[in-house]
Amino acid sequence: MSAANKTSLSALAIARRVFGKEWIDALRDRKTLIAVMLASLISVPLMLGIISSIVAGFEERAEQREVYLVGAEFAPGLVNFLQRQSFIIKSPPAEYEAQLKSSKFGHAVVKIPQDFASKIEAGEVPVVELLSDSSNRNAQGSAGAVRRLVQAYAREHANTASAL
Repeated sequence: MSAANKTSLSALAIARRVFGKEWIDALRDRKTLIAVMLASLISVPLMLGIISSIVAGFEERAEQREVYLVGAEFAPGLVNFLQRQSFIIKSPPAEYEAQLKSSKFGHAVVKIPQDFASKIEAGEVPVVELLSDSSNRNAQGSAGAVRRLVQAYAREHANTASAL
């Protein structure tokens, strides 16, 4: 063996020996041992509890199956479609736009124009607004589901119209 290999092996052996002595000293120290054991015993159930409460909140919002519509009276076909999908149609609170921005209202809102039914009958595509706020996480979560519902209605209506 060369002199360089002997030096590196002895340095490695010294590092192992020092690490081993430090580990034994740490295990002898009862306070350290108790702190490590308690931290590991408490942190795992605590993290599991936090994660399960977050997941439960998401599941609860997903199970609500509520759609907030402004101008529902102008789109009876859309309302019928949503009800067939087992959604409950609700009206948003009076100041829903301000509440969306301040994150006090946690649902996306579909705004239906007055000429919705007449445009559908004329074969035109009506513009439906989906109101949400990007800083409102709860509203953003429901916005995706509501968007997919409105798109599903549009597909169903297009398929029905093309079949006739």
